[in-house]
Amino acid sequence: MKVYTWKPEPFMHGGTGRFVATNIEEYERVDIGLGYYGIVFRNPVHKQWHLALEDCGALIGSGAAKAGAVKSVKKDVETGDPELMKKQIAQGRKDRDNADVLDPKEFFGLLKGD
Repeated sequence: MKVYTWKPEPFMHGGTGRFVATNIEEYERVDIGLGYYGIVFRNPVHKQWHLALEDCGALIGSGAAKAGAVKSVKKDVETGDPELMKKQIAQGRKDRDNADVLDPKEFFGLLKGD
């Protein structure tokens, strides 16, 4: 599955960034509420768990503990605006498809962690 995130590049002109992605093979599918599912996976570079939205692959949560990352995302979904989430997912698919695909070690090395 292809997952992605925004990588800020503060030292570029204007302090911009880009979307970066990688493909993962090992993950667990979890119900995050309101009919949405996430995928939970371990960062192979840092001691961290990440959760991505199954519908578009956007990283939506991280944490040192898998259960904590899932709980936090479930709370966000529960309190979120359903119409806004639909728009974000549609945009997320476009962002994922236009992201620069990186080797998994390079991608996960960009994410903060221990």
